[in-house]
Amino acid sequence: MEIRRFLALVASRWPAIVGITVAAAVIALAASMIQAPTYEARARLLVTAGLGTGAGGTDAVINAPRVGQTYAILATTRPVLEDVIASLKLGTTPEELTTRVTSSAAFDAPFVTITVDDRDAARSAATANALTAQLVKLSTPPAGSSATAPLLEVAEPAAVPDGPIAPRVVFNTILATSLGFFVSLVLVMLWAYLRNDTNDETRDPDVPVLGTIRLPRARRTGSSDYVAELEGLSGQFAETLEVLAHSRTATITGSGDPALARIVAIGLAVAAARAGRRVLLVDGDVRAPMIHEDLGVTNDPGFTTLLAADGTAAGRVARPTTIPRLRVIPAGSADTLAAELVTSPRLTPVLAELESMTDLVVILTAPAERGDEAARLASRGDTALVVAEAGRTADADAAVRSIRGAGATVRGVVTASASRAGDGWSVRSARPLRESR
Repeated sequence: MEIRRFLALVASRWPAIVGITVAAAVIALAASMIQAPTYEARARLLVTAGLGTGAGGTDAVINAPRVGQTYAILATTRPVLEDVIASLKLGTTPEELTTRVTSSAAFDAPFVTITVDDRDAARSAATANALTAQLVKLSTPPAGSSATAPLLEVAEPAAVPDGPIAPRVVFNTILATSLGFFVSLVLVMLWAYLRNDTNDETRDPDVPVLGTIRLPRARRTGSSDYVAELEGLSGQFAETLEVLAHSRTATITGSGDPALARIVAIGLAVAAARAGRRVLLVDGDVRAPMIHEDLGVTNDPGFTTLLAADGTAAGRVARPTTIPRLRVIPAGSADTLAAELVTSPRLTPVLAELESMTDLVVILTAPAERGDEAARLASRGDTALVVAEAGRTADADAAVRSIRGAGATVRGVVTASASRAGDGWSVRSARPLRESR
């Protein structure tokens, strides 16, 4: 997967990624907080003589590490552990205690280290000291022996630890957060693979993917804030407008979610108006009109009024907007008969009248899969664009074939990804629009 496609996929699925990552961090934090603390106490013994040589001498220095290794092994034997359990009345078994005791001897120094883990800080220190006492006792020569000094002596007794060594709350949380983020990326990529979301190319080589747009978080449709945000999109549509530079009528058809095509149609119309062209935005989705709500105008009279041949002039139906040079013609009455008007012979003269009023007519059509209205409208314009969900441009192939079959000129596919945002829709992507080659 190319890096731009990966970033687009991450941007489109960030709520899931953030949710999984935060969930992993919260679970790790909660588990660490409820886990009982573990304390570690450590004692150190000094080997004072070598095996069979007595105290002092070169042989003693050479043999001291081997003596230490011998007593390190003895520290975890059953008789030694039983004596420690009995002396401290621990109420456990040698098998359980040995899992919490670690003994080691240095290979290059005459030391034996005893480490004990316990849920109780004082008990961990007491156990470590009891073990060292048992080893010193075992290393003491028997009465009547020529050697009188024990082979081991306590170099550093165990002290009660100041704090626990586990759980490591901060470390566990950071580790879980990192793993959660990694796992979320893997799951998102797997989900995308299973749904074919990573495909950013159409199957038709003559229909390029023009690019992916990113829209801000939508506010309440029809509000001044919403319109202001739409105006702020102009820069993102600059390169796509070059495709429409010589167009008089451009149709926008969606494959899948109709909200995507609607937002792209509005964005293109706004960008063209801000670029200095007189623009007429027409809601041709007469089955489910929504542009009038987005721009805060009434729906009737509208496009279906003109198609009904009642003599109404297009200039009387077009509404001004708060955006200079942009007027809108809403869909009008929404019913089955209204949809039939889109395929009526009146369509051609109505579109000719609309073109005479302005520099660019942008028509939003119904999704291609709903019927032949989209193909009929697209065939009457000179440029058609298809809008698809980012990463799923293969889904646009059917729409492209339908529109092309009616004789329309499909200039490309614009991709976008969408999520609910309050009462409106937002479209976002990680990568900017790129020019079609």
